[in-house]
Amino acid sequence: MEYTIAKKKYLKDWDDWNRVAVKIYYESKTQDAIVEVENLISIISNFFEFKQKIYDMRILDVGAGWGRHTLELYKRGFKKILAIDSSPLMKKLFERELSKVTVDPGIPIPSYIQDDFMNLKTDDEFDLILVLWSMFGTCDNDEENFAFLKKSAEVLKCGGRLVIETILWDRLCKLFDCFINVNSVFTFDVPSSQIRHWEKRYWDGQEWLILGAMSLSEKEKVLRYSLFEWVISDSQLVVESSGASGTISLRYYELRELIGMLSDAGFIIERVYGPLLNPENFYDTRITMIAKKL
Repeated sequence: MEYTIAKKKYLKDWDDWNRVAVKIYYESKTQDAIVEVENLISIISNFFEFKQKIYDMRILDVGAGWGRHTLELYKRGFKKILAIDSSPLMKKLFERELSKVTVDPGIPIPSYIQDDFMNLKTDDEFDLILVLWSMFGTCDNDEENFAFLKKSAEVLKCGGRLVIETILWDRLCKLFDCFINVNSVFTFDVPSSQIRHWEKRYWDGQEWLILGAMSLSEKEKVLRYSLFEWVISDSQLVVESSGASGTISLRYYELRELIGMLSDAGFIIERVYGPLLNPENFYDTRITMIAKKL
């Protein structure tokens, strides 16, 4: 109960941020999922003894968003997929994406639960848990992130795998330093110590201007990412009552810290790759870890 209460603000922060971020990421990340899932299948095939049976694995997609990975797995014949995300918007978008998919009557449609993963109650044990696109670290403190790992171990079978795609803190700091002195191309009232960027996107028949700012807290090892949006109408910004914003805090770790946390939660690291888009790029800021429940 204490955990759920502590997360109320965290969940609202992510809801606010999602409403803006989806306009930037929806199209590109949906396309990325095609390659990411192909690479994921290739990777996990190396870690299960009976490769021909991987399509019967029970899979849990945590922080599934609009289900881009879940639906790609479904299209490829995976039969037992459960997606979970706390956002009402994400569930609505999942249903929209599912309606575009040609349903195979021989393959059960993936289930989707709108809830916090920590509230998940199930008698099933999963063979594979996916925590992709930096979803690990979305709680900005160590206690809740470790609780997330313990919960993952609780619902995994012995010998089951946890796949975490995340950003390494030390590499993020180096990347951040490369961009911090780049001059912004717009006037935006944020401190010069923050990275600033802008996007213009079309979403549901409207044109939007989206401004973003990122900052690092070295003491907390937290990235804070803020997004602001305005409708563009007839080439003019419609500012009154149309602006929305959201700020999230992401706690990232160095590799040695991740290995220690996973070990304490009952896992052993089997392999570390680059990002799922390019697993052989071992120097990327983003990595993919395969951990086995002992």
